[in-house]
Amino acid sequence: MIVGRRVSEVVTASAVVVVMTAAFGAYGPAVQGQSQNSEQQLAQLRQQVTALERRVVELEKVKGGVAVGPGKASDSHKSEQPPPVASAATSVTAPFTVVDRLGQVIMRVDDVSQDLARGAYFYGRGGKIGSHVGANDDGGRVYVSRGDLPQVGMGSGADGNSLLVRGDGGALSLTKADAITFFGRSNAAIALFGSKDSTKGYLELNDPTGNIMVEAGSLVSHKGYVLANPYKASTALTGDPSVIRGGGR
Repeated sequence: MIVGRRVSEVVTASAVVVVMTAAFGAYGPAVQGQSQNSEQQLAQLRQQVTALERRVVELEKVKGGVAVGPGKASDSHKSEQPPPVASAATSVTAPFTVVDRLGQVIMRVDDVSQDLARGAYFYGRGGKIGSHVGANDDGGRVYVSRGDLPQVGMGSGADGNSLLVRGDGGALSLTKADAITFFGRSNAAIALFGSKDSTKGYLELNDPTGNIMVEAGSLVSHKGYVLANPYKASTALTGDPSVIRGGGR
């Protein structure tokens, strides 16, 4: 094995260094005063000991998993590393909350299944809901809040698609596939512009409680009409009719 071979090299090199160091210690005094040839042999012995010491250091680095030389790693060390293991996907079971470093809630996830409340709620620093994404078996919704009420929202469900926009004065508009409805501060519909049977245009103007005061549209006979309430019939030319209907055949 590569590891066994490296350990053997370290042990062998260390033993050689020890032996040569001891020999150098004994040989040094003996060669003092000898010829120039003896001095050259002594210098070579010093170089060999220094080289072996460097080799021992390199082998110890490889054994400990450290790269040998600047920016380089031992090829044998690379081969000894196990292949990277892919991290497993993480799942979290709802309901749960996510908080910031101060412990304030950033997000809450609910698992309820009614009224499209199943989903995620995102909170501002004041602790109030800023936005929401929810869903149920029939569809989903998204809204953005300011204060305690949704200001802008859209959704799709069993009753169709809708878009809601709330004004600063408390009034809001609700858009569906067949009409745009405007609500007053009392949450009553005060105006509606849409269609009937997806074939004819239709208009309603209501009082603050939602009662129809003016109605306008078209008839099957291809005539337009305007109806004002309270209704009053009049056949006299100088009367005050409540209904205006288009003429012609």
